[in-house]
Amino acid sequence: MKKMLSLILIVVMTLSCIGGMAESLEEPVSFEAKISLNTDVLKKAVAGDSEIPADTVKALTAIRDILDVLTLKGVADKDSLELGLFAGEDEVITLGVKGAEEGITVVSSFIKGLALNISKEQITAVTAQNTSGPDIQALIAAVQNLDEEQLRKDVEEINEKLGKAFEEKKGETEAGEFTVDEMTFTGKTPVNVTYTEMMELVVVNVKDLLAKESLQPIIKALGQNVDINAELDKALEKIKTQAEEEKPEMQITLYTDADQCEYATIDLVSTTPATDVKPAQEQKVYVGFGKVDGLNRSRITMTDNRMNMEIFVTGKDDGSIDEKITVNSDDATAVAIASRDAAGNFTMEETVTSKDVKAKIVAKGEAAEGDRKNFALDVFFGDEAEALLSINGTAGKGGEKFCTFEGDGITVIPVEKLGDSSDTSAYTQLMTGVQTGIMGALGTLMKNLPSESSTWLMQQLMPTSR
Repeated sequence: MKKMLSLILIVVMTLSCIGGMAESLEEPVSFEAKISLNTDVLKKAVAGDSEIPADTVKALTAIRDILDVLTLKGVADKDSLELGLFAGEDEVITLGVKGAEEGITVVSSFIKGLALNISKEQITAVTAQNTSGPDIQALIAAVQNLDEEQLRKDVEEINEKLGKAFEEKKGETEAGEFTVDEMTFTGKTPVNVTYTEMMELVVVNVKDLLAKESLQPIIKALGQNVDINAELDKALEKIKTQAEEEKPEMQITLYTDADQCEYATIDLVSTTPATDVKPAQEQKVYVGFGKVDGLNRSRITMTDNRMNMEIFVTGKDDGSIDEKITVNSDDATAVAIASRDAAGNFTMEETVTSKDVKAKIVAKGEAAEGDRKNFALDVFFGDEAEALLSINGTAGKGGEKFCTFEGDGITVIPVEKLGDSSDTSAYTQLMTGVQTGIMGALGTLMKNLPSESSTWLMQQLMPTSR
């Protein structure tokens, strides 16, 4: 009984934290999504040209039919979060969490006619058991109420201090023609700073930023037992006491062009000494960033004995962005290309190739009617032209609620009563409701399935009916 109570509390607290993110919504937001499975492609992936047993074909067909009839829906506003699985217009499974000053209410089609209530005192008691970790609800509230304008000013102040510190470390500018990350520059200036000096500058300025009033609600929500400054000091002290030969070699360079555009690069090279079981390993990290020709550009590469990764990002001031990520290892290659325009429409394609497997994911989102977006995700296997799995849906403002939290026919059960060993009536009532709800959900699903798939599902649930 106590395990059941603990499970309910975990689910309730998790959903209430997710729902807490919607507290600032002025109107509901919602999504709908459908998943479809291409069994012809799946058969080829599983068996190739071999014949598939009849029982397996029935199972794959039934799984496809189940996915075809189901729609996943969600709706949230400033008070509640609701999730539901529907077969056509029929409700299969729903779950709703609603917050109020006096506590949280949970309802579900699995406990139709019942509502679990977790009081504010109960929430306090549960969260008090873990004072070392972050207060998720307080953290969400802090982020929602963040003074973004003040934070921007604070960050600009810190950046200006960092800029002045690095300015003092600049060497002589060399004139010429320098090609960096497929761009050409006319000036090259070294920044003469060691790895230790740079880390000390960064830590000092990060601590200054964390001390700003704009970030105090977030710092407080992270937990009383978390001393970020102490952790930063500890990390810096470790770097200072590290042997020089163990520290990464670092070079910072500033490039400029005739239009005074600036592009900075950072090269880091470190070596892990050899051991009895591993040879010495060299790790290289390169970072390039700046604004050139009106574009915010950045490139990151990371290389070691086993893997190479490259990230290219190009963005405009209007919010549009293009990204490409490539990861190469000894046995696989992954490439992801993504674009987003100023209106928020996006496309993404990711391909993973190894000696045994080739897969591709294609995703896109585009504006629909009203303040909504249509989205789609397709998963391809091998060289197949048709997707193995597809997810299509819509998301944005608006949406109808489907959970009932109070009113006639709803019995409210305080969640603490479920753990009352002297009176098990609430627990019995809940378990009876769950059993009835599960049977009702399965009945609704089978009613909406083609007869052969409905029969197959019944046989899986009740083997004696075969």
